[in-house]
Amino acid sequence: MRALGIVLAAFASACAGRASPPVVALPSVEAPAPAAVRECTPRAPATCHAIAQESLPTEPRLAYRLEAFACDSGVPAACGALGHMMLHGIWGESSPEQALFYLEGACGAGVAASCVDLGVFDRDVRHEDARAIARFTRDCEVRRVAAACDELGRMVEDGRAFAPDAVAARRMFEHACTLGDAAGCGDLGRVTLESDRARAMHLLASACRSRDGRACYELGRVATTTAGARSHFERACNLGVAAGCVSVAWTIDPAERLPEAQFWIDRACDERDARACERLAERLGAPELRARAERIEAK
Repeated sequence: MRALGIVLAAFASACAGRASPPVVALPSVEAPAPAAVRECTPRAPATCHAIAQESLPTEPRLAYRLEAFACDSGVPAACGALGHMMLHGIWGESSPEQALFYLEGACGAGVAASCVDLGVFDRDVRHEDARAIARFTRDCEVRRVAAACDELGRMVEDGRAFAPDAVAARRMFEHACTLGDAAGCGDLGRVTLESDRARAMHLLASACRSRDGRACYELGRVATTTAGARSHFERACNLGVAAGCVSVAWTIDPAERLPEAQFWIDRACDERDARACERLAERLGAPELRARAERIEAK
């Protein structure tokens, strides 16, 4: 609890002397309008990175190739994006150690999102929660990196090195959203679905359009049609949410389209979902997939 008090000090000071926190106007986090037609060429590697970011929700294979090209051509943000894709197994089996190389380089070059991903690496790969908290707290409070505030809020919500505190987590999500972080708005929408559904759905939709996979997954869960759910789950899967890949598979009748269902479960397996690997191994009788599941569980 003492650690949580330290983390929340910045938020508490802003509310000192008030009976209740101030009402803030939250951004909608709309996706940017499409730019004019551009081409990815050796002379314009930054354009390749921009196209990759736009392509990721629907064409992760293309995004991976473009990010790799842009990174090799000297675009730090592309190296960070490539590391992010490797960390989460977006198009290809997760490779945390290889991701670390790209993330450290991008963070050192000033890419704030990659510095946050290093905290995610500490938390989810190394299982060093204290180290992750130190990084997220510094980036959130000192550098005002909104994504770090959101990741810190998730740790508070889940009770990772803290006592679980839904109220404190919501305050952090609202802070991250106010700073303009799509994932923060998505998390805020998720935790307010029951108390303010209209506002929550707006936040989730805006965050999903801005490439927050977890928001897309939540929209899939509350969708009223199978087609709507599948669309959101596919987008979530392409943005690195393994549960989205599995959920796509469960919208498919395996008796009619087993290869298609297996494709999506295999994507989940690539994205560090051990249970998905086990299910796919059971269906295919593939020992290499069971071995992959065992490697994931050992991490």
